[in-house]
Amino acid sequence: MIVDKKLHTLKQYINILKQSDSYIENIGLVNDSQFKKNSMNIDIAINYFTILHNFLIIERMFSSIVKLSNKELNKYLELENLTSVGSVLSKFNELYDVDGKVRFAVETFDSIEEIRILLTKRGDVYDKLM
Repeated sequence: MIVDKKLHTLKQYINILKQSDSYIENIGLVNDSQFKKNSMNIDIAINYFTILHNFLIIERMFSSIVKLSNKELNKYLELENLTSVGSVLSKFNELYDVDGKVRFAVETFDSIEEIRILLTKRGDVYDKLM
């Protein structure tokens, strides 16, 4: 899957999760502890997918350096078209696995000097879609 398609798929995942989060709020179940937990997991997943999205863009900007550093996200990021909150959260759990190559790349991405400099200047990379 090419990078642009992966970026689009990550945005779809985020939209699916945002719609479910607002659904939980709209039906008034935010006081229920299970729904609060689900809502928190959804927030973490949204943030993680946002970071993946933005890091893919950065990887494209610094592709040769990223390859040399063996911190490629695109190479290991396998995404499918998903339509349900459950399937998107399952994908999140897979990609968020501490032993996974994607999570390793995300957590060590800023060890590449050029990327660390960019991230220092652009703190919003972690917060919103570009």
